Amino acid sequence: LFRSASLNTFLISFYKKQIRMANAKSGQNLQNEATPLKIWQKNVMFELNLRTHIRKGEHGMEIIICDDNLSERSLMIDYILKWASEKHLEIQINTCKDWMELAAALEGREWDIVIVSLDGVRGLDTASSAQPLSRRLIWISDLDFGVQAYRMCVSYFFMKPVSCQKMQRALECALKGQGTT
Repeated sequence: LFRSASLNTFLISFYKKQIRMANAKSGQNLQNEATPLKIWQKNVMFELNLRTHIRKGEHGMEIIICDDNLSERSLMIDYILKWASEKHLEIQINTCKDWMELAAALEGREWDIVIVSLDGVRGLDTASSAQPLSRRLIWISDLDFGVQAYRMCVSYFFMKPVSCQKMQRALECALKGQGTT
């Protein structure tokens, strides 16, 4: 389930409002939690299901994305969902905007994949701080930090712009444990 504190609050209130409006129009009681919501956000549609994971499959995987750019984050989520659908994976995607939120999410919890996509030195600082706390780290930057990523033993590093092929390659390499830049 895609989660962000402010988005979750918005979704829950939006969802309750939609149920109230549907109940008022039809006279029925539509309290089904599994009804998907369709939300358009920067021309990217997400179908969110408040009760179940996004994709059903054999294995569950938890991914967290740290990116302060909403459109890039939305694009990455779309690419990850496409990859998970092709692999028949059940996934849970959480997001955060900066190191403080990421540190809170990493504390006491093990994520399958941590993706840091922050520009410049801010991305370098976040990736170097997150590396000891995560098994698999994918680092995406606007600058060429390939040597630093290699020295830090990052699972995968690539430069922006993010494409579907780059993201899928990074996810595959991170899962196989191949540290490639």
